[in-house]
Amino acid sequence: MGRTIFFGDRNFDIFDTVVRVANVVPSDYSPLAEMKNLRELYIIQSDPHGSLYAGADTDLSPLATLQYLEVLVLQEQPVADISALQGIETLKRLDLRETRVRDTAALSDFTSLEELVLRNTAVTDIKPIAALSNLKKLDIAYTAVTDLSALSNLTRLQSLLAEGSQISDVTPLLTLPRLTHFTFHETRLSSLCVISQLKCFQTAEILDLSGTEVDLLYGISEAEAVKEVRLYNMKVLSFLPLLSLSKLGVLRINTHQIPVWQVNILMQHFPDLRIFEY
Repeated sequence: MGRTIFFGDRNFDIFDTVVRVANVVPSDYSPLAEMKNLRELYIIQSDPHGSLYAGADTDLSPLATLQYLEVLVLQEQPVADISALQGIETLKRLDLRETRVRDTAALSDFTSLEELVLRNTAVTDIKPIAALSNLKKLDIAYTAVTDLSALSNLTRLQSLLAEGSQISDVTPLLTLPRLTHFTFHETRLSSLCVISQLKCFQTAEILDLSGTEVDLLYGISEAEAVKEVRLYNMKVLSFLPLLSLSKLGVLRINTHQIPVWQVNILMQHFPDLRIFEY
């Protein structure tokens, strides 16, 4: 046991390797600078009624001395500038969801990162991510990101969460052999022509196209493993291409979205098909 460090309304031993605090907004991170053995830092907001956007931006410079830090989770914290973290070469996981981060330029120096979360931030440009050759998981959901070209050489990328973003072209993902999980509902995707070539599309058991601009389902036949299809909030011209999905068991749609005659054809082809309307 060593000296006690007070941070985020809690006491920690100076030799602790993990710090977790929730539903607080620490204004001063300087006490953490003394915890030289710290490997994981979690500062999260789990109270749905809490608001963390008042007050000044948090200064992360005290964390620059934590040379063993591997995990940094700053969910819903008033953080805008991450440049102070550039010297931490050990960082493998960085979670900045719902922070004030907008500028991603500093990310190019985090070459050890394996997981990066930018969900629900003001980020629009992810070009610096092109330097993160070790990245395995990326979350850009509910951002204004439009261009995925920075990801084309990230051959270790396995998971990409992009739902709610502004992407429309997934061509850069065709060069990613390990990509097995990709979410893209509520995006500007308008065609299945390219995305149907992705292995993660072809092997998905649940295919969620909800909220996209896709109106023609041609190409959906490539989803040979799919068991459930979700088509909420779409203007699909014909649902008959679903007949090519031999394993289809569940279809989720909006009420009155499918003409009755097409429903009859689907039910004749898939006697056990369950259609859920909302």
